[in-house]
Amino acid sequence: MRNFQSSLVILLVLFLSSCNQTVGTYEENNELITEIEIMMYESFPQQVNVVVRGQFTYSCTKIDDIIETQSGNTLMLTITTSRETNKVCSPVNQAFVEVIPLNVVGLRAGIYNVKVNNLSESFELDVDNFVQ
Repeated sequence: MRNFQSSLVILLVLFLSSCNQTVGTYEENNELITEIEIMMYESFPQQVNVVVRGQFTYSCTKIDDIIETQSGNTLMLTITTSRETNKVCSPVNQAFVEVIPLNVVGLRAGIYNVKVNNLSESFELDVDNFVQ
């Protein structure tokens, strides 16, 4: 019985160590975005999405975070990627598409510039976009 318990403990330790999640190295990659497109929906309040197209350069790269900030009439999206440090990543040109809803509720009518990493595009709100 003692051997069985020892074996069980060893198997449990091995299982838990194999499930250990590693923290990847994080990098902001301005080269990965190849195109952005603004999509506006006929609704009120107005909804606006940005369709982001790009290329991953390594097989184990993924989108890690999308941060939206605003300065005046410019909405900025910073997209960062991550890769696991314990994986061997092969070089690839893997296309991706990400649809990102913009936070436009509460904006006044006007022309807005959207910057995603190194690309920019504009859209116009015809009326104030306030929830009533």
